[in-house]
Amino acid sequence: MKSLKNATVDGIATVLSNSHYCYKMAKLIIMKRDNDCNANMLYNGEKKIVDFLIEKNLLNVFIDVGANVGDYLSMVLEHNKPFDICIYAFEPGPRNVEILRKRFSDMSNLTIVSKALSDIEGPMDFFQNVDPQMAGSDSIHDMQKIGYDYVTTKHSVEAITLDKFCEQNGINHVSLMKCDVEGNELAVFMGGRGMIMKGAIDYIQFEFGHAARAARVFLYDIYNFLHGCKYEMFTVKPRGLEKFVYSPWEENKYNMINFFAVSNKSINTVQKIII
Repeated sequence: MKSLKNATVDGIATVLSNSHYCYKMAKLIIMKRDNDCNANMLYNGEKKIVDFLIEKNLLNVFIDVGANVGDYLSMVLEHNKPFDICIYAFEPGPRNVEILRKRFSDMSNLTIVSKALSDIEGPMDFFQNVDPQMAGSDSIHDMQKIGYDYVTTKHSVEAITLDKFCEQNGINHVSLMKCDVEGNELAVFMGGRGMIMKGAIDYIQFEFGHAARAARVFLYDIYNFLHGCKYEMFTVKPRGLEKFVYSPWEENKYNMINFFAVSNKSINTVQKIII
């Protein structure tokens, strides 16, 4: 009976695959199920997580790596008690830094750091899109090398490691680090491996997608590092956090997805939003 059902399903799928519209619908269903390419922070689960952390008083020190023009920051700061949170926003792009300083000029608890976080210190190339609407794709890495036709200008920016920055500023604990740096995520983690290895960062949200190819980084590289540092990984979904189980088949699954890593020390604090 089971083999008959499988054969029936396979036959139906074969017929439907001949339809371009069915093909597009199937891909869309999968993307919706995976929350793939969903950049709407209000509805893709990112706001739900931020709201939960603030409401449960779990967000005291926040580091925004790749703050861009401040949309994620704005989501954090819209709460009634934003001044209780100490915030550091890293953004190396000169155009974006200017926007951040104007947009959040009245926030005394926000420190804007016009540097890149990475695994090395010193000058680095930074590729800024000419079109301001493409600012979300600005990167340490040249996306033209993996086939994108972005028109960019190259700037020299200063880089620092997370460990060095925390040491210089007396930061011993970070509640949440959000990392969206278009392919340079693993380098940021490696530059903060001292903090991460001792579980001094409770939660790490990061994006993974095509940009990682420019850095020649696999999802396994990130998973293996975080798993070795005793962090559990979840995918961010509209309803909450879904446990992520790595397999090689996951490598080419996502175009762009948000992950949420939780230190084993803090895993009990997010049980209510695990689905």
